[in-house]
Amino acid sequence: MRGKHEIKKNKSNKKIKLLPAAIIIIGIIMFATASVIEASHYPWQRLFGAASQNEASIPDPTAIKLDKSDAANSTIVDTQASPRLGPPSVEIANLPGDEDDSASASDDNTFDVIGILKIPALNVSQNLLEGSNKQMKYGVGHVAGTSEPGQKGNCAISGHRPFPFRYLDQLIPGDNVIIKTGKITYTYKVYEQFNVLPDEVWVLNAIAGKDYTLTLITCTPYMVSSHRLIVRAELTDINGKPPAEYYGFAAPSATDTPVSEPSAAVTDNQASPEVSPQPSAEPTAAVGEPQETPSPQASAP
Repeated sequence: MRGKHEIKKNKSNKKIKLLPAAIIIIGIIMFATASVIEASHYPWQRLFGAASQNEASIPDPTAIKLDKSDAANSTIVDTQASPRLGPPSVEIANLPGDEDDSASASDDNTFDVIGILKIPALNVSQNLLEGSNKQMKYGVGHVAGTSEPGQKGNCAISGHRPFPFRYLDQLIPGDNVIIKTGKITYTYKVYEQFNVLPDEVWVLNAIAGKDYTLTLITCTPYMVSSHRLIVRAELTDINGKPPAEYYGFAAPSATDTPVSEPSAAVTDNQASPEVSPQPSAEPTAAVGEPQETPSPQASAP
């Protein structure tokens, strides 16, 4: 009896000794998997100085497939080819970006796909949805209350830092950020980046001296998310033409028009270093260009 007991005890001791080794092996496998995933998304072409600026160099994103929790009571609506109204008046207390934003989103049960966003230099190709809460589970989100893509003012788009905006900080001046809505392609060029606190919503305001801008937003530092990384870009091309030529008018400089205080559409408890230029009369589409082009709106957050 004593011998059988000793055999069982020895087996138990061996299992206990093997447990730390099993934990180490599992850890190595998890680390290796994470490294492979990280490497697959890394913009190697930027590292080797061969980053492309052509939107055709990366494929369009695949169609959105809702997970079970959203599919039960939500719908996907594609409005890329539909004319869009100006941004609604909303109050924004904090910049989007946190993963928790998805879980605490509103009860809106529509995922409105309004276009596609591409950043060729970072190999980013994502569906662009209206809204920046749960919508960011399936792509990048247009921040409600900011200008529509291609319209006068400041169009803000947010995305999560783990994916797809993991390497947004590697953008440099001159890099293209491309938005496609229906048959229209808007090309913006990056000109600066900086960090702000989540409550510094003044970054959503229109920018003095620049009529058509894009603001990309994501969390920073990576895996900490205490701040927001802001990347600014300026519209330089619409279907192969400068904005003024495409819209058929000479866009006035912000220095030639009166300015007003930032719109109450965005809640700002700080003194904003930026002011909102008052736009001129609505531009009209140039002859021969698609008529579904939305006219630039006069509102800015």
